[in-house]
Amino acid sequence: IIGSLKIEGTQIDTLLVKSTNNEYYLNHSLKKEYDAIGSIYVDYRVNLNSKQINIYGHNSNVYDVMFKELEKYFDKDYYENHKYIDIWDGSPYFTYQIFSLQIVTTNYEHMNVNPTDWNNHVNVLNKSIYDTGINATAEDNILVLQTCNYSPKNSYLIVIAKKI
Repeated sequence: IIGSLKIEGTQIDTLLVKSTNNEYYLNHSLKKEYDAIGSIYVDYRVNLNSKQINIYGHNSNVYDVMFKELEKYFDKDYYENHKYIDIWDGSPYFTYQIFSLQIVTTNYEHMNVNPTDWNNHVNVLNKSIYDTGINATAEDNILVLQTCNYSPKNSYLIVIAKKI
């Protein structure tokens, strides 16, 4: 356990875990027991003070999983009422403001946590499915929340925020 993630006014309020790879917590609980639902976990390549933090969690049409709530961001009114994400690592909370929502099927630029060209990287991340009125720059610290998406098949829903 390395910290916590919270989005005020939602059910997303959880401890964050990290392993030496991105597969372990896909099917293990916080107690390190096998669990098909898995945990909400931080990419093994980063920590909670990295320039870009990627956090992953399952989505499901069968199980009650926390990151299913990210689908509500398809509704811009929901976004307007839930645009801030808090990350805690034992020090004061860090707050991030959501600036982009994307469905990705190819070109997984968001997975590049150490890009050589931050300007291009952030330009790709700024391409939201709707206008939030907010953009990130290469100087911003980035937070990416990723879960599976079912339309189109084999896609990901990513919610992208910048530290404020």
